[in-house]
Amino acid sequence: MASSSPINSSRNSPRTLSIFSSHISCEDVNRISAALKRTYGAILSLSSRGELDLPREAYNPQRGQYHADLLITSLLKQKADDYALWVIPQDLYTRNMNFIFGLALFSQGSVLSLFRLHTNDLKEKEAIHEIGHVLELPHCINPCVMQYSNSLGEAQHKPQQLCERCRRLLNI
Repeated sequence: MASSSPINSSRNSPRTLSIFSSHISCEDVNRISAALKRTYGAILSLSSRGELDLPREAYNPQRGQYHADLLITSLLKQKADDYALWVIPQDLYTRNMNFIFGLALFSQGSVLSLFRLHTNDLKEKEAIHEIGHVLELPHCINPCVMQYSNSLGEAQHKPQQLCERCRRLLNI
């Protein structure tokens, strides 16, 4: 039985992912964009949208972190294309979590923090992972970039590629 794509596979043209950043080097943005294009280029076109200001109300001074849910809300107000990704250098948290690498909303957008991601491989993996969620992929138990990572060690050990099952779900 063929599985249907989490994204609307009836559209002939690729959907567009807007990439925003805040105080991230062009090198990091370009590297992340290239990894996303390698992984999702058959179903996504990428559009660099430049810098966004971090909203002050999203910062929690007691934690020294930004509340990811508030950043997603701010990002979605800026979204002009089908999906959006916001790459930031600041540390993130969400309810009941000490920190998160990123947060995604199915079919909408994601915020990705590079704060704890000190290698290019980790930055690329987590960008691919978050956009997988935007494209409605759940966490995966296979050797796959969509594996859940609750620590830096877990993120380092998962592969950078989607498994066959996840590729099939996206029809790529």
